[in-house]
Amino acid sequence: MQIFHGKIDDIGVWKRALDSNEINNVWSSNIIKKDTVFIRDTIYIKTMSPCENSVSKCNSCISADSALAGCWTFNGNAKDRLSNHKDGIVHGATLTSDRFGDTNSAYFFDGKSFIEIPDSFKVTRNYSISCWVKPNYSTIRDWLGILSDGSSRQTSGRDMYIGIYKDKLIHRADKPIEKGYVDYQYSYAFDSLWYHILWVCGDSGQIIYVNGKNIGSTKDRGGNQGYHDKSALFGAWNYNSSNKCNSNLDSFPDGCQHNNFYGKIDDIKMWRTLLDSNQVKKVYECQGNTKTFYDTVRTVIYDTVKTTIYDTIAVQDTLIINAKLTGTTPLQTNLIKVYPNPAKDHLVIDFGNYSSMAGYEINIFDVAGKSVYNSTINKSIETIDLNTWTGKGVYFIKIFDKLNKQIENRKIVIQ
Repeated sequence: MQIFHGKIDDIGVWKRALDSNEINNVWSSNIIKKDTVFIRDTIYIKTMSPCENSVSKCNSCISADSALAGCWTFNGNAKDRLSNHKDGIVHGATLTSDRFGDTNSAYFFDGKSFIEIPDSFKVTRNYSISCWVKPNYSTIRDWLGILSDGSSRQTSGRDMYIGIYKDKLIHRADKPIEKGYVDYQYSYAFDSLWYHILWVCGDSGQIIYVNGKNIGSTKDRGGNQGYHDKSALFGAWNYNSSNKCNSNLDSFPDGCQHNNFYGKIDDIKMWRTLLDSNQVKKVYECQGNTKTFYDTVRTVIYDTVKTTIYDTIAVQDTLIINAKLTGTTPLQTNLIKVYPNPAKDHLVIDFGNYSSMAGYEINIFDVAGKSVYNSTINKSIETIDLNTWTGKGVYFIKIFDKLNKQIENRKIVIQ
C-alpha cells in the first residue's frame, strides 16, 4: 500500500461524470473566495513629542509644567495657550511649516516683521525660556533677535533679550545698576537648521542650552524686573511705535537695523522656575523623540490568492548605533544617534560620550563605494549638509577605531 504524504481537503464525489464546464465551476467555487487580508498602509514615524497635547502642545513631560507662565505654539495663530491675556499681535510675520513639516504651525520672520506681546512677559525672577528656531543664513545678517522684554533705552540700565549674533548666541538680562549692561556671548556654529534653545536665568546665575547641551553659563544673576516698554517682542529686541531704532542704540553691533530675526521661530515656552539639566534634557527630548502612528486597515477583497498590499511607507526615525570600544576590558560601548533617517537636506550625528572615541573616525560611503564624508570624532554633535552629496539612495556609515579597524557598518537613506 502506498501512503500519501501531504495535505488533502474538500473531497467531493458525484454519481455521474462531470463535463468540462462543470469541472471549471467546481474549481472556481473552491479557489475564488473572500480572503481577509491586512493592507500595510502608511506607516509614519514623525519626530514629535510623545506626550504633547494635540491641542495645546504645552506639556513638556516635566513636573515644572505646573509653573508654566506662557506657551505660544503658533498653531494657526500667535495666541498664548495658557489664557494669560498675552496673545501675540502679528506684525508682518507669516505662518509656515514647523520642524515636523506641519503647515501653519510656526512663524516666518523676514528680517522686518515681529510679534508684539502686550505689556511684558509673566516672568520676573528665576525663570526658564524655551524656543525652537531655524535661522535663515541665505541672507547675511549679523544679528537675529529671537525675543526680548524690558527697555529699549540704553540709559535705563535694564534690558532682557536673547538672539544670535554671527557665530554666537548672545543674551542679556536685568543687571544690578553697578554692573550696567552685560552681553553674554557663547560660540556656536549655527546653520540653517532647527535648534532648540533654552535659557535658565535667576539669582544663582544663568545657563544657555542648545539641543539639550550646556554651551555656556555665568554666575552673574539675571532677571526681568526692570523698566519695560509697552510690549515684549518675538523676532526682535527693541521697540517703539514703528519698531525703529532708538537713537541711543546705534552703537550696538552694526546698528539695530540688524536686530530683527530672519527665519522661523516656534514653540516658545516660559516657566516661573529654574529648570535643572535633567529637566532641560527632558524638555528637548520630549519635543524631539519619535512617535509612531500605525495606519493599518483590515479589508476584504475578492481574489484567487491571498494578497498583501504594500502602500506608501514614509519613515523618519533615529538610527541607534551602540558602538563597541576596542581595547576596553570589560568591553565598553558608546551610544551614537543618527537622525533623521531617511534624511533630506541635513543629517545630525550625536556621538554621545565622544571623548571615549578619541582617535576614532567616521566615514560615509555611497553604494558605489565613494566616500562622501569623513571626519575624526572630536565633538558631541555633528550636523552634515547633504546638498553636496551624490544624490538620493542608500549610504553606509562606517566607524573605524584608532588602528583603522572597522567596528560599525550601518545603512541610512537619503530621500
